[in-house]
Amino acid sequence: TLGYPVYSLAMYYHQREWAIAAGVFLGLTAGLLWTAQGQLMMSYPEKSWVGRFVAIFWGIFNSGAVLGCLMSFSINLGNSAEGQAASSGGSALSATTYW
Repeated sequence: TLGYPVYSLAMYYHQREWAIAAGVFLGLTAGLLWTAQGQLMMSYPEKSWVGRFVAIFWGIFNSGAVLGCLMSFSINLGNSAEGQAASSGGSALSATTYW
């Protein structure tokens, strides 16, 4: 949905009003997305396969978080200064969000 990139941009620019509006927009769009996804996941398979479909979905869904953490880790791996992150980290994670 369009809500996730808008929210990511709001977090990047650190403006309170923009962040609140983007959070509301994300809540509305993500609520529709996840409701539709859950309905499809429960209605397409036969009753005996529903659990397997849910397990496959959650495996794929959580692999996205693992991939994002590995990207952030690999971008900042060479930094030796405490408290500093690579300047390209936000660009790479934003590009992944839009992808």
